[in-house]
Amino acid sequence: MNIQGLSLKKKNNIYILLIGSLFLLFLGIVFDNKTNTSLKSTEINVTGFKRSLFKKEAALNTFLDSLVSQTKNNSSWEIIQQKYPDFRDYLYDKGFGVFIYESDSLVFWSDNTIPVIHKYSGSTFSNKIVFLQNSWYKVLHKTQTEPNRIIIGLILIKRKFQYENEFLKNEFHEDFKLSPSIDIKIDSVIKKTEIRDASNNYLFSLVAGQEKVISSSLFFSSLLFLVTGFLSLLILFLKIHSIQAKKNKTAILWTGIFAVILLFLRLIMIEYKIPFCLYSLDLFDPQYYAQSYLFSSLGDFFLNAALVFFVVYLLYKTPLPLTLKNKSKWITKAFLFSMLLILIIFFVVNHNLFDSLILNSSIPFDVHRVFDLNIFSFIGFFIIAFLFGAFILLTDKIICIFKDIFSYKQFLICFFILIVLSAPVFYFFGSFIAKIYPVSFLIIIVAVLSFIRYKDMHYSYFLILLLVFLASVYIVFFVSLTSFEKEREVRKVHVVNLANERDLVAELLLQEIHPKITTDKAVKNYLHYPYTYQKEIKDYLQKEYFKGFWSKYNLRIYVCSTRDSLFNIEPDSKMSHCFTFFGDVIEKYGVPVPKTNFYFLDNINGRINYLGVIKFKIYATSQRVTLYVELASKLITEELGYPELLLDKKLSKKSNIQEYSYAKYRNAQLLSQTGNYRYNLTSNIYTNGKEEFKFINLDDEYNHLVYNADKNNTIILSRPQYKIVDVFTSLSYIFVFFFIITSLILLITNFKNGIRTFNFSLQNKVQLSMIMLLLLSMFLIGSVIVLYNIRQYNEKNQENIREKIQSVVKELETNIGSEFELSPKQRNYINSVLLKLSDIFNADINLFDTKGNLIGTSRTEIFEKGLVGTRMNMDAFRQLMIFRNAEYIHTESIGNLHFQSAYVPFHNNNGKLLAYLNLPYFTKQTTLKKELLSFVATIINIYVILMLLSIIITVFISNKLTQPLSLIQRKLRETTLGRKNEQIEYKGKDEIGNLVKEYNRMVEELAQSASLLAKSERESAWREMAKQIAHEIKNPLTPMKLSIQYLQRVWKDNKPEKEAVMEKVTRTLIEQIDTLSAIATEFSNFAKMPKAVNEKLNIVQIIKTSVQLFQGTENISIALNLNMYEEIFVYADKEQMLRIFTNLIKNAIQAIPDNKKGEIIIELELSEKTVIIKVKDNGSGIPEEMKNKIFEPNFTTKTSGMGLGLSIVKSILENMKGTIFFTTELTKGTCFIISIPVYSEDEAEGNE
Repeated sequence: MNIQGLSLKKKNNIYILLIGSLFLLFLGIVFDNKTNTSLKSTEINVTGFKRSLFKKEAALNTFLDSLVSQTKNNSSWEIIQQKYPDFRDYLYDKGFGVFIYESDSLVFWSDNTIPVIHKYSGSTFSNKIVFLQNSWYKVLHKTQTEPNRIIIGLILIKRKFQYENEFLKNEFHEDFKLSPSIDIKIDSVIKKTEIRDASNNYLFSLVAGQEKVISSSLFFSSLLFLVTGFLSLLILFLKIHSIQAKKNKTAILWTGIFAVILLFLRLIMIEYKIPFCLYSLDLFDPQYYAQSYLFSSLGDFFLNAALVFFVVYLLYKTPLPLTLKNKSKWITKAFLFSMLLILIIFFVVNHNLFDSLILNSSIPFDVHRVFDLNIFSFIGFFIIAFLFGAFILLTDKIICIFKDIFSYKQFLICFFILIVLSAPVFYFFGSFIAKIYPVSFLIIIVAVLSFIRYKDMHYSYFLILLLVFLASVYIVFFVSLTSFEKEREVRKVHVVNLANERDLVAELLLQEIHPKITTDKAVKNYLHYPYTYQKEIKDYLQKEYFKGFWSKYNLRIYVCSTRDSLFNIEPDSKMSHCFTFFGDVIEKYGVPVPKTNFYFLDNINGRINYLGVIKFKIYATSQRVTLYVELASKLITEELGYPELLLDKKLSKKSNIQEYSYAKYRNAQLLSQTGNYRYNLTSNIYTNGKEEFKFINLDDEYNHLVYNADKNNTIILSRPQYKIVDVFTSLSYIFVFFFIITSLILLITNFKNGIRTFNFSLQNKVQLSMIMLLLLSMFLIGSVIVLYNIRQYNEKNQENIREKIQSVVKELETNIGSEFELSPKQRNYINSVLLKLSDIFNADINLFDTKGNLIGTSRTEIFEKGLVGTRMNMDAFRQLMIFRNAEYIHTESIGNLHFQSAYVPFHNNNGKLLAYLNLPYFTKQTTLKKELLSFVATIINIYVILMLLSIIITVFISNKLTQPLSLIQRKLRETTLGRKNEQIEYKGKDEIGNLVKEYNRMVEELAQSASLLAKSERESAWREMAKQIAHEIKNPLTPMKLSIQYLQRVWKDNKPEKEAVMEKVTRTLIEQIDTLSAIATEFSNFAKMPKAVNEKLNIVQIIKTSVQLFQGTENISIALNLNMYEEIFVYADKEQMLRIFTNLIKNAIQAIPDNKKGEIIIELELSEKTVIIKVKDNGSGIPEEMKNKIFEPNFTTKTSGMGLGLSIVKSILENMKGTIFFTTELTKGTCFIISIPVYSEDEAEGNE
């Protein structure tokens, strides 16, 4: 690269950028190599852990001592009423729990999520470290003698749940700052990691786990250095390319070199998955997107798209040294067709890449569902922006190449012909040809861009927004249609899975239930007399094991022993040995449930069926008895569902099937249905049973997929139809997204030369001010409305809870309102009542006695798993018990799950307080959250649509407002002296109307002044001209007069030499007469100036012709530097153009002294829409006193040649909107610079 012509500052900047980028890349590579991700034992900061534990122990000790001293004379009720609010938040934040026992009975608890016992047991709290079902705690004891109290303080060390999910995490308390992979062991001492208390008593040991350890400091350092270094390298490429682009000849070569370098680097990155810090990001995980080797992840796709955009941008900024104008028409057209074919293929490839981005990814792109989007969705849209921007730049570049060769109509005709001829290319890329909207968009965008270029329109803010809008329309249609196709294919997969549906939650629970039933003594006792107690066995299993969640299944049991010979089994009433019968069923349909003796029956009967085989040995009779447990799903209209709080994260990662409604039919009769849609009792209105898959739309705003699994079974999977408002919402989001990006790019681009050079036109200021004002006001109003509606929604939700809990109270009064008191002995009965009410009201129900102890629940699993203690929430207990509130609704937490929980007192029929009723909404919390988000999203969608309309209306109105000002600006710019200026027609009577009126008055006065000035100038010019003519004529007349007088004397004296004198005088007179004739001719030429006959001329050929006239001039060399241009067209008169260059070259020759070797250089340059010609000589230069008069008419006859020629040149150039000026230096020469507008059809038509 040659940078010799650059200033020292620019050279230094390039070298600094090069060295800096390479240094940053080097640092990034070094740090990246040191980043280690192998499985390592987790490092344990034992010292830090001990410090935190001692600090927390001291804090809790201090708190307990203070509590003991302050509550000596307080009852437990007074502690709850007065003291608890003061320390509740402190204990929660620190991970402390405080429990007070009086006479060994629990009377106070600060946290009901800790499952402590009701009766004090020294064995439970004798150890300094205890594990209470799901967590490790450090125990502190305090005692009070009066009253007899034991105060237990617990310090949470680590959660240790049986399973993990979104809400339950096995992790240390945040104050300890330890990895979750570290475990706690109390039965083995590990010297290096043992933990002892302040008294040096052994507590436990920390055991390091195995996990991928990445040094965060190295990781982020390497990522920062590599990204910064690579961006610096790209900036360096841009600077070098900018330098080469000015030289024109090597820019295309450097563009190719940069493209090859970047491609090579990308291939290395893809092949070796380097740098690690980049490829370890989730962005490069194939689970989100994967298509091929080059597009193996979303991150690779993003980098490839950015690379394509960068290379196309370099190509766009590269001046191409093409010389097509002197080529044959066939070669030119072939090149045009080739370039357009490349453009079409580029668009098709981009479109198919967009297609794969939707189809081959798990990324949500439904923009109208704004809360479903994630960071990968935005990256996907940036990918689309990169590729689409590259397409726009490539299209504009191709149009610019052929703009001066083909007319607008010719270009579009060629493009349309190629669209038709390239159908095989479309066919090669699959279903593209079947989609009319991409082809339509391709035609529209090419037509719009070519119109802008051919009409020489400036890319104004409005035109840029128009392109953004067109791009947004295309992207919305593309995303919507592709997502629609993808959803249909996914729905087919879902519906096939439903035909073989297995209940993963049920199978998880069966893994817990099976070993319990196998060892249940009560079941064994019943099986001593299986036929006598068969009903009792079923009732017992239903009550103990198959309750709650299992309410959606029908339970049937069959008992078989070795003594049974035949077995009558419904519904076919066929006699068969029971072992043989069930064995055949399992062999034919059974799929084992892991870790159990239960089987999923894959019999495609429209229901979910499980069969359990539980074997017992009855020692009293020495026989083997097998208990067969059949579970078959019921007809479901609506179920409470199983909370994700109780599911392992592996099972809670469900598909999006919950977004659908579905129904199962057998023999055209409804078996089950789930979701919001209410299905017909018969499938005949949906299908005739012939087609396997069929999509239908009924008049219910739902789209249904009907799947006929066989002739007897039909499954229908439904979802709401796409609405036109969804499309408009998506368009609004996409447009606003790209509008913000485009505005930021324009803002940064305008700031590139510094803040002082940044300037907005009045139109842009009006547009920006109105848009910002509207957006700000809409944002503020929208925020207030959203917050208000969220508040209203929560209030309405609480009102619904109140209504539901009151309904439960009434039903409960009917069932147990006659009881005088409720005791733990009634637990099973109360549980069964609450379970029935739970199914009726679709809500979980808990019942606590008057001391806050749990006496009944419809969801026993929550308490059995120790996720929450069997004590009532202390805040609720305090409000209802102490302050006697009629109800209390607040937010509670289990792990990371936050939910609404309502409490009311429950009285018997005599008005006696029996218990406290609780409705915890942890099952419905996710549903409520989705409803709230959907509600907020609807409001946001409306405002985004309004935002889009506001932007469009703002741009339209601002254009209308500033259009008269733009017209006045244009008219003022076109106002010139010496010709008639048009007035502005404006009918408005506003401020702009007054301004137009003043402008029109100014035009009239200017015309009058110009007329007077012209007249005065003409008179003055003629007077001056007359003086000069008189002077110039007088000069030759004087010697003529003297010569004639001399001849007259000689002739009168009849001197002998009179003949010689006659001949001499005659020669002198002829010379002076020739001088007068030359003066008259030059003046005639200046005065005449015939009307120009303009035509399309090749200025290069005119210059060559003019130079050829003077090539033989002695002692003069003329050099041409045309910068490889063969054809540049201007609109001018050929004769006048020849006169211009003849005069300039002649003047240059005459300016060179006879004793000097003459050198004349003629240079040609093309700058945007103007051709610039420089005529340089090495003559004597122009004196300072003559510079201001050089273009004035001067009829001198000096050998310098400065006559009327330059005046004529200037006059011709001004008539064709050109300019002429000069630079000069005495003894070194002069350079005349002229500029002439390049030919354009619009100007030619306007002049005609």
